[in-house]
Amino acid sequence: MKDFAAQQSRKKSSRKKTKQSGGFGQLLWLVGLLLAGGLLAMMIAQSWRWADFVGERGQQAVLFTTEEVDQTGAYLVRFYFPDLAIEVFPIESETQTEVMGGYGTYRFQAVYPLLELENKDHSYIRSTMSLSTGMLLDELWVVNTDRLQINSQARLKQFLVTNLWRNWQVSLADKLAWLALAADHRTEFTLRQNVTELPDQRFLVKDFAQAEPLCTIALVNTTDMNGLAGRIAHLLESHNFRVVRTVSNDTTAEQTTAITQAEVSEDCQLVLDKVTSLVPGPVKQQVDEDEALRQRADLVVQLGTDLVQ
Repeated sequence: MKDFAAQQSRKKSSRKKTKQSGGFGQLLWLVGLLLAGGLLAMMIAQSWRWADFVGERGQQAVLFTTEEVDQTGAYLVRFYFPDLAIEVFPIESETQTEVMGGYGTYRFQAVYPLLELENKDHSYIRSTMSLSTGMLLDELWVVNTDRLQINSQARLKQFLVTNLWRNWQVSLADKLAWLALAADHRTEFTLRQNVTELPDQRFLVKDFAQAEPLCTIALVNTTDMNGLAGRIAHLLESHNFRVVRTVSNDTTAEQTTAITQAEVSEDCQLVLDKVTSLVPGPVKQQVDEDEALRQRADLVVQLGTDLVQ
């Protein structure tokens, strides 16, 4: 009886060990399968042409900056979708810049906190940053972090992924488009030397091929700010637009107005979109073929006081 009981006990113990061993083996197999699947998915994701999923886009310029005076990190990033390229200009915090609107000269890191303290809205701050930096900004992305670093393609991609659901002032469609370009293995990433003076003449140098739009532009300054038309001409030229005329007009316009002929071409519509992103408020549109012919341009932009107040 003792031998029989001992034998049965050993059989049960053996079966239990076999079950435990089998369960552990299945767990290892499952973990291995998950790791292999994750590695395969990662390889596929890295080889996908993510930028092909983005609709037709041209060049977009975005300023990434921190929101507090004692924080560091500001980058002007150009996304070139037709060329599959990204160009990054780090801006040093102590860089001196003139703030439009009669504020004077401040170090760059203090500009956003200053305008935020003045209760200026997002579109006004973006417009002021465009005029101060000398680059027509399509968007301004402000982040609350001690030190912002997006000085490599990997860090830019990580930033876009981790902040995708933050800062709703930036559209989700734009975020996804920038992420797609940053994640595409074909994208050429170029990091420029730090910006120490604003505006920086390198913003006007175009190292990437981009067709010049056919739309001709005339800028009419109706404000009392000298040189405003010239400043905005440089902003538009940094996006490869054709400014053929800059003049002043004694009749002050409170609202920036875009004057076109009866039919607006696709190229002129692209310019209108850029001007809209520059002006803090809505841009008034008006059809006046005689004025367009007088200014010898396809598009006439009357610069109003809404740009400088």
